[in-house]
Amino acid sequence: MRILSVALFLGVVSADADTNQIVSQLAKKLQCEPNPLNLTTLANGKKYFFSAFEVDWYEARRFCESNKMHLAAPKTVEELALFFEETKKVTSPEACWWVWAMAASAGGRESGEFWWGDGEVLAENSALWSGGDPNDAKKGKNVCVYVNNQANEKLRDYSCAEIQRFICQLPQYCY
Repeated sequence: MRILSVALFLGVVSADADTNQIVSQLAKKLQCEPNPLNLTTLANGKKYFFSAFEVDWYEARRFCESNKMHLAAPKTVEELALFFEETKKVTSPEACWWVWAMAASAGGRESGEFWWGDGEVLAENSALWSGGDPNDAKKGKNVCVYVNNQANEKLRDYSCAEIQRFICQLPQYCY
C-alpha cells in the first residue's frame, strides 16, 4: 500500500494499477530524476540536450545512455523543424548533429534500410530525408543519421565515425 501511495503522489500510475505495473512505472520515473544536464524543452513538450562538443555517433549514443537518455529521434517534419530552430540558436549554420537512426548495416542488421533506435524503420523514400539522401549506405560504410542547418530541415546520412555534435532526448516515460 505504501508503494501505491508514493506512486499516486508522484503521478506515476492510476489507483487501479496492479503492483507489478506500479513498481515498474515507479522505477522508470526514479531513473529520470534528477538529470544533471541542462535540458531544453521544445514546443512539442519533449526535453533535449544539445551538445556543445563533438564525438562520433557511437560515443554520442553512449553519452546519452549514461545520462539516462537516448539520441533524439525526430520522426516528423514538425519535430525536425523544432530541432533546426533550436540548433540555429546554439551554433553556427554548418554544425551537424547526430540523431537516433542508422543504416541497417551499421547496426548489425541486414543492409538495405535505415532504422530508428527503437527499431522502427526509417524508409529510404521518407519525406524526412534531404534531397539525394540517403546515399552513403550503398558505399559499404557504417552509416548513421544527422541533421544540419544547411539541409533544409531534413535528415542526412554519413559515416558513423565522423565527429559531430549530437542531440539527446529524455525518454517518453519521464514526462
